[in-house]
Amino acid sequence: MTRSRQTADWGSRAGLAKIVPSSVAVGSGTGSASTTGTITVSGVTSVSLNSVFSSAYTNYRIVGQLNVNVAQDYYYRLRAGTTDNTSANYRIGRYYVGQESSIAAGSGNNSTGSEVAIGTMGTTKTSFSIEIANPQQTDYTTSFSSSSGYYAQWINGSYIATTSFDGITIFSGSSGTMSGTLSIYGYNN
Repeated sequence: MTRSRQTADWGSRAGLAKIVPSSVAVGSGTGSASTTGTITVSGVTSVSLNSVFSSAYTNYRIVGQLNVNVAQDYYYRLRAGTTDNTSANYRIGRYYVGQESSIAAGSGNNSTGSEVAIGTMGTTKTSFSIEIANPQQTDYTTSFSSSSGYYAQWINGSYIATTSFDGITIFSGSSGTMSGTLSIYGYNN
């Protein structure tokens, strides 16, 4: 077996497929997706990725690196068509550790909410990864995110209604803006 054939075979077993959104919408600033699926944003308060969840995959991974101009929390909402779902059906459980000696570890949750937290960004680059299961199915959608920035955080999230989604919006929780890159991948178990 040739080396290129082995690499192609291993790639198909890995199961991660990069997804190109049908469109990218931003609340302010600029945002676009390359033909290979890398989404680039500059000075945005929100970025919406449309038509990224489909019946082709059960699970999705969103990874990114963002810079912000003020320290802030950032969140996601699921979308159907080109509309964010803002119902109070989102739930989270959070654990965080401060990266400064004056910030202690802690945890928290919300009983009802209209978004799922991803993390807290300081005024430096923040890396994050979100694993989302079942967004396209008419079933509960669950997620797990990890991020590093002002805090290192691990957040479990869920949408507790049987709704099918095809997109996602990532947004800041204050008047701050975000700049950087992100990508989305689909995979099956």
